[in-house]
Amino acid sequence: MPPPEMPSSPSVNVRTVARTVWLFTWLWMDLLFFVLVLGPYLWVASRTFDRQRRRARAWVRRLYRHFLRGYCTPRGMLTVDAFDWSRTNGPCILVANHQSMLDVIMMMQLPIDARCWAKEWPFKIPLLGILMRLSGHLFIEDFNILPDSTDVLADDVSLYVFPESTRSRTGKMGRFHDGAFLVAARTGRPIVPVAIHGTFECFKPDQMWIRRAALRIEPLGVLWPDKNDPRAHIALKRHAHELIAQALNQGAAARVETHEPLLKAS
Repeated sequence: MPPPEMPSSPSVNVRTVARTVWLFTWLWMDLLFFVLVLGPYLWVASRTFDRQRRRARAWVRRLYRHFLRGYCTPRGMLTVDAFDWSRTNGPCILVANHQSMLDVIMMMQLPIDARCWAKEWPFKIPLLGILMRLSGHLFIEDFNILPDSTDVLADDVSLYVFPESTRSRTGKMGRFHDGAFLVAARTGRPIVPVAIHGTFECFKPDQMWIRRAALRIEPLGVLWPDKNDPRAHIALKRHAHELIAQALNQGAAARVETHEPLLKAS
């Protein structure tokens, strides 16, 4: 019996091409404006009165927050689920599934200032690397990532991490790495699992066309580490993975109801 045929990608039409060209043009024009016009001021600010680079990240969110609306989604189909951020009692570590380059812009939809862990490649791209450094984002292959992350949280800034480490090529969520959960266990700061819906259909890895899709970003709860458990990071990782997988598979929130649950590895 011959193997089943893989589903073919949707055909590319004139609107898809025009959308992709327009959005990439918009992205790079904003990037030029940020680096060449705002960059010198933000560089001085980062060395004087804004060492946490909050202003740079706030301006990046203003430039790119609306990047997806109206172009990548049908009207009204970009949904940001309501969430009570006061439940974290300060900075937190947001962990999300990773299906597309658009996931970073999806995280900007959340009303929270956060620095991200990123691999080497965005730091090497002209202009984008400058933006990454001006915004204070962290290079995850640096051996100082855990101490640096601890310092970020101590300065009352949150972190967002894609613990799969790379984008999914199939749309299915992969295994999580330990790093973000080790930071949570060491600092006592909570994990906020976040499910990102629709970006794989909108802009798949290894494809150049941006398509319209319903997008949704869904915070799923607050997970606090058990300070008495030496393997608390394992429990956090397993619980976060389960919550995000359930939300992705069922399209429904799997929220943590209690304010401060104690998670123990079994």
